[in-house]
Amino acid sequence: MPNSADNKCVHTLGVPLHSPPNLDARVRIVILSGILFLSGIGALIFETLWLRLSSLAFGNSIWAAALILSSFMAGLALGNGGIVESAALAAVASLRCVGAGN
Repeated sequence: MPNSADNKCVHTLGVPLHSPPNLDARVRIVILSGILFLSGIGALIFETLWLRLSSLAFGNSIWAAALILSSFMAGLALGNGGIVESAALAAVASLRCVGAGN
């Protein structure tokens, strides 16, 4: 969305769309990779804990494992859907910024 004061393109949160990078690209990639790695480890730990706890409630069966695995995969799908939606909104905002979308 255009800003009337200086006619620059601004993201919906007020951050400029083309802001200069603060860190080197490799450092940013390493930091992002570390965050994603730790997030994945946390998710696997929680999945294992839920599997152990569900075996106490439902018994140690294939159905309990299928329930936990399917809920884990559903959580991944919902998280990915949120990321895709926010990326699509950012793309629409940048298209409106250059005048391509109305």
